[in-house]
This record gives sequence, C-alpha cells and structure tokens, in this order.
Amino acid sequence: MPPYDKKVPCASIKTYYANYDMIRCFAFILVLLQHFFAECLRAGIVIPQYASWLIGRAITMGNVGSALFFLLSGSLLWLNHKRDNWKSFYKSQLFKLYLPIWVSYLFFAIIYFAKEGVLWDISVGQIIFPLLGGNHFVEPINNKFGYIPLNLVGEWFTSIIIILYIAYPILRWMFKSQKRIFFTLIIFIVFFANFYYPILLYQDGHISVTIGFFYFWIGMYCEEYKERLSKI
Repeated sequence: MPPYDKKVPCASIKTYYANYDMIRCFAFILVLLQHFFAECLRAGIVIPQYASWLIGRAITMGNVGSALFFLLSGSLLWLNHKRDNWKSFYKSQLFKLYLPIWVSYLFFAIIYFAKEGVLWDISVGQIIFPLLGGNHFVEPINNKFGYIPLNLVGEWFTSIIIILYIAYPILRWMFKSQKRIFFTLIIFIVFFANFYYPILLYQDGHISVTIGFFYFWIGMYCEEYKERLSKI
C-alpha cells in the first residue's frame, strides 16, 4: 500500500494515481502501435504512401513507450517502497512480478505443445531460463552450447524490469546516499558511453540494460521532486 498522509485528502490520492494510470495507458498505446504496424510491414501489407511517414513515426514511438514504463517503475517503487526491508520487498514484489509471467507461460506452453507435439524434445534449461525471465541475456551461452530458449512469452522489456526489481534495494541505497549526485553522474555517463562502446547491449543492440536503469533512475528523481517539478 502507498504511504498514507492524513494531510492529503483521499480524493487527491486517487487523482494522483489516476495520473500515473493515464501515463501507463499512453505508453501502452505507443508500444501497441509499434508492434501492430511492425507486424503489418512484416506481413507484406501495402501501406499507402501518404501514411508511410506516420506509420514510420508510430513504429519508433514504441521506444518512448518503453522508456515511460521504466520511468513509471522507478517512480512507483520509490513512492511505495522507500523503507521496505529488502527481504519483504523481494518476497512480495518479485512474486507479483513473476506470477503473471508463469501463468501466461503455462497457458502458451499448453497451446505450443498441443500444436507442435514436441514435449520430449524440450530440455529443462529451455524452460528454466524463460521462467526466470533471463533468456534474453544468455546469448553467449546460446552460441557456445547451441542452447535455444523456448521463447513463448516475455520480451526484452520483461527481462530488464526483472533486473531492475532485483537491483532496486541497491538503487534505493544509492539514491538515499549522500553521494546521490555522484551515482547519478555514473549512471548518466554509462548510459551515454554505451552508445559508443556497446558493452551492455544484447541481440545486436536491440536490448539495452542501461536504458532501463537510466529511465528508472529518472523516475525515482521525478517522484522525489514532484512538488518542485509541478511548479515549473
């Protein structure tokens, strides 16, 4: 539950969270449009010339939606879990995060096995990595041992969100530290340096861990200084 302040009317709290929901819906629409139009192009659907520019912009705006989701995650975790014990945080939040992944994975696994009928060809490793949400970060293992993860649900975004949740107690300590400015500079430097020295990119640069950390950290800042920002 969010921290309750008796000085703040309940109506204000509801309005506050409604604003977050509006941002979340906007981000969802951007990501949805990106995937929809990308699949249209992949399927060979002819796009009218007058709409090609708009569709091209819609596809790239999916990156904005992903950034907003990372930013919201940082804001809401900082809002609701500033003082949580790390054990209780992991126990409650990771379960909430993993549960829909596991349920959806089981659902699509049943459909996949019913359609393909290859249950006996699936190794334990092919199932474990996707269930942990880390199948997008074992590419070196894939190349060396020929490991092919069974990707049924979850995108690169899901994997980075899981990493951010696991790292949140450390990020929270960094944010509360007197060296917050120093840590902020480090995160910014790593983020921009990664464009030139892509050591934290995966799958030909499609997945960037630093993007997640960068916008997550900005989200924590936005929540911490929301009153000042509202006056700008």
